[in-house]
Amino acid sequence: MTIHPEPRKMSVEEYFALESDPSTKYEYRDGYAVAMSGTSLNHVRITRNISHEFTKRMQEGPCQAYSSDVRVIIPTRGNYLLPDIAVSCDYRDEKEDQALHFPRLIIEVLSPSTQDDDRSEKFQEYQTLPSLQEYVLVSARYQFVEIYRRQSDETWLYQTYKPDQIVEFKCLNIQLTFAEIYKNVEVPAKFDLVKELQEKYTIY
Repeated sequence: MTIHPEPRKMSVEEYFALESDPSTKYEYRDGYAVAMSGTSLNHVRITRNISHEFTKRMQEGPCQAYSSDVRVIIPTRGNYLLPDIAVSCDYRDEKEDQALHFPRLIIEVLSPSTQDDDRSEKFQEYQTLPSLQEYVLVSARYQFVEIYRRQSDETWLYQTYKPDQIVEFKCLNIQLTFAEIYKNVEVPAKFDLVKELQEKYTIY
């Protein structure tokens, strides 16, 4: 999603008052409301595909998948972010109304305008959540999935998936095929994308 910072700092209470305008979604970042603009159709399709498959597989368990309409609070910064998909398996989140506090998995569907933020500042903020076990980046331009998994020593193990593989969401015990993730999404595979990413970003 393309983001545009609003010029005026505001309180959390003022931020939540923005809900009265349903035409725009906002994140709250360091005292500023950040408006989220429209997304591509492929972005919407990928998000919908994953959410649908997760919901089918989690019907009888404690986990629930939430869309980008649901906030995740970052207590260390006092920020409220809107990931494309967040999954919580913690009963305490069932009692919350304004934001998830204990997401186990977060997914961001990448676009050219947001991937720098999703790979850097947002990932740094998400890492401060003790409940988070996996952070997933799904490309909307190519058939390509990246997963960061929290290790016992608090480092993050990086793994990539390509169209000839099954994507493992280990913290949920769920596997998805690329056909399920990219259903009705016409984008090419790009098997050498890791090298390209390593040249531009710090991949570990």
